[in-house]
Amino acid sequence: MATATELVVEAELANLLAVAAAEGWQIKALTTTSFLIGFSSGSDWVWVHCQADDYPGLPPAWRWTNAAGDRFDEDDLTPRREGDASTFFHPNGVICAPWNRLSYTSIDSRGPHNDWDIGDWKRNSQLGGGRTLAGMAIRLGLEVRLRFRGFRQAA
Repeated sequence: MATATELVVEAELANLLAVAAAEGWQIKALTTTSFLIGFSSGSDWVWVHCQADDYPGLPPAWRWTNAAGDRFDEDDLTPRREGDASTFFHPNGVICAPWNRLSYTSIDSRGPHNDWDIGDWKRNSQLGGGRTLAGMAIRLGLEVRLRFRGFRQAA
């Protein structure tokens, strides 16, 4: 029998797949609550792993990965630009958004926010459109396209 989390992820993943098809992104399902998403960065791809095992009670964990999904958060996988003072892509490699579980210091020591309440993540004033998996992916895709065109991730 499917869990509540699995049912929510399944429903939201259907919407995300439609967005991905329209945007030309790649989605690779791994489990009932995790997947990889590839964003075009010019002629190359930037890959992110989404682990939504406690979603929507807690935000998913979004982390940089390779196309196989077997390496995470390593320097050669994490898009960075010299001199780019982004509040979204922190120098420590964390995607900073209330909808990323890893942004919370209580979850990940690299998380830049000890001032956010993870239990109340959907009410965070910085949430923006990140209320669904598709909304989160749209923001990631936009940031990758604007900031990292031509970035090459390691295989």
